[in-house]
Amino acid sequence: MPNVTAEELERLQKSEEKLKERYKKQNAHTNTIYDRLNFTVPAGKKSEIEEAAKTAGVSLNAFCRDAVLKAVADMLEVSGQAQEDSFSDVPFMN
Repeated sequence: MPNVTAEELERLQKSEEKLKERYKKQNAHTNTIYDRLNFTVPAGKKSEIEEAAKTAGVSLNAFCRDAVLKAVADMLEVSGQAQEDSFSDVPFMN
């Protein structure tokens, strides 16, 4: 393992603190514009969903998000409760 001087160690520690602060700010911003949903799927299905997302060329999060939002939009449309631009920010709806 290479020797690290006290100055280098201090610089690395400051850099790490800056990075932690940046992540903290990013997470705070993200929490103001997004809601988080956590859900479970039957054992073995996660890998199938991951493969489907990969095939679609999107992240697992984007794949699941878009599937849920499409299902909601479809349900609201069938029930006559859809509002004209309630899903205008959803990529597949435009």
